[in-house]
Amino acid sequence: MAARRGNCAALWAALVVGLVLLLGALLTPWWMAWQARQEQAKAVAERIARYRSVLATRPALEKARARLHEWLDQGHYLLAAENPELAAAELQKRIKKIVLDAGGDLVSTQTLSQTKTDQGFPQVVVQVRMKGDMEALGQVFYQLESGTPVLTIEDLTLRGRRIIRGRRGKRVESYIVD
Repeated sequence: MAARRGNCAALWAALVVGLVLLLGALLTPWWMAWQARQEQAKAVAERIARYRSVLATRPALEKARARLHEWLDQGHYLLAAENPELAAAELQKRIKKIVLDAGGDLVSTQTLSQTKTDQGFPQVVVQVRMKGDMEALGQVFYQLESGTPVLTIEDLTLRGRRIIRGRRGKRVESYIVD
């Protein structure tokens, strides 16, 4: 009888362990899927919170955008011409004045092809040849980049020449930029 009780207890223990393993095997995938969905829901809630914070800044960004457009309209930060050809002529006229005011000599100006930039504004490209000393060149650079409309210098090539003036005892040596 004691052997039967031992077998019966072992049978019950095996049955309980089997049921626990069966429940574990059935519930584990469900539990893992539920946890994954909980984490996804948490991530979506965080994303929604970020979107709401971005949306909260929209009025301030719209005001800043309006101020920027007003600033650009008042400041003449773009060339005010109806087409790229007139803008190039206006730019050549401005460059000529800047070079002559700086004490340089304008050799030539040439309008190159106009291309669109990624912002949709036509880009006016002018090739300039001038002669002058380093001080004149510095003044030209300063006037081009500090004035309005905003201009940039790309593809710069400098050639310098040494100049000696005067007689043997009173020679003056300087450099000129072509």
